[in-house]
Amino acid sequence: MYKKLVKNSIIFAIGNLGSKFIAILLLPLYTYYLTTTQYGVTDLIITTCSLFLPLISLSIYDGVLRFIMDKRYSNDEVLSIGILITSIGSATILLIAGILLFFHLKTYIYLGLILVILQAFQALFASYSRAAGYTINFAINAILMAGTVAIFNVLFLVLLNMDIEGFVYSLVIANFVSIIIFLVTLKIPARISFSKVKRINIRKMLLYSMPLIPNAFMWWIMNVSNRYFITFFFNASMNGFFAVASKIPSLLNIVNSIFFQAWQMSAIEEYNSKEKNRFYSNVYLYYSNLMFIGCSVIIAFVKPLMMIIVAHSFYRSWKYVPFLLLAVLFSCFASFLATNYMASKNTSGVFKTSIYCGILNTVLNLLFIPKLGAIGAGLSTMLSFLFLWLIRIYDTRKFVKMTFAWQNIIGSLFLLYIQCLIL
Repeated sequence: MYKKLVKNSIIFAIGNLGSKFIAILLLPLYTYYLTTTQYGVTDLIITTCSLFLPLISLSIYDGVLRFIMDKRYSNDEVLSIGILITSIGSATILLIAGILLFFHLKTYIYLGLILVILQAFQALFASYSRAAGYTINFAINAILMAGTVAIFNVLFLVLLNMDIEGFVYSLVIANFVSIIIFLVTLKIPARISFSKVKRINIRKMLLYSMPLIPNAFMWWIMNVSNRYFITFFFNASMNGFFAVASKIPSLLNIVNSIFFQAWQMSAIEEYNSKEKNRFYSNVYLYYSNLMFIGCSVIIAFVKPLMMIIVAHSFYRSWKYVPFLLLAVLFSCFASFLATNYMASKNTSGVFKTSIYCGILNTVLNLLFIPKLGAIGAGLSTMLSFLFLWLIRIYDTRKFVKMTFAWQNIIGSLFLLYIQCLIL
């Protein structure tokens, strides 16, 4: 079980390191060719798309991942159900787009709706490739998709000076290219068979996936709703600074995403094992130590890093990084525990714990942001994810009895706190 986890982690590392590295390289380009206000607007577009994605797809891509790994179900049937539900949601979005045409909105609004549709299918095929064992295809696709974003960002922002529209166009094209690659390499059209679809299995998948919709919404509240609060209480320019600052903790997310995609599969596969309690606990110990080290390194180098990778006008964004970095740390720990719900097919627990934290985050945003600005947004997000992690430690004990090295955890958090004070 450990060997398979390491093997999958290495494969996902290749894809994630390549794609995330390209994304980091693009940050200087964004901060140079977009103003703080323009970058704030593009960030709002991306975060709004992330809100609509689970709504139009009913989070069926999560269901595809879980049910394909359950050998009692046919891979072709599960994939066909995923495509059917995603297509219905996409048709709804196209209808909304048709209605909005009467309001003569800006071009990037319509592009955003198209982007959501493409992201839904891309997420669906990505989940299928992981669960069905095509992990190398998944990794290569991630690199090619990131490379496509980079190429078209240079074309649209640097050469054609298209600003916000150019940014969104590059994402639309990249998702489209990713989908085409999946269709060809995984021979997806040949696997689609709606005649094999059983209503009872549609119902089972929806019962699994639909509780993840409000969970995704709550996750969205905790991750990105603060951008809207910042824009409302202050302006899009401050949100631009905050958006740039939020890119630095994504370095920690690189470490997490490399591991988490592999862990999600191993957690599901080993859920019925007699050794699952020890396995989950040991993996968490090594994982948390790695994340603590990664967080410490980023805090130590955040100032010189910001001087190198962003334009001078964005440099003061470093002030918002520490709280956001700790927020990412706690959200990663909470996500680790969320696999316990998914492995047991008890996704209502994911929703229940997330909704408590979504409410807490909204209240804290209203308290902190008007007084502390973007720093208040980072603080409220950090406290909310800390609460989510702690409540899931308690709530998931009914599925997996994990043991936690609390002396190690508390000591590591104390050292990170000292680092933040010094910074």
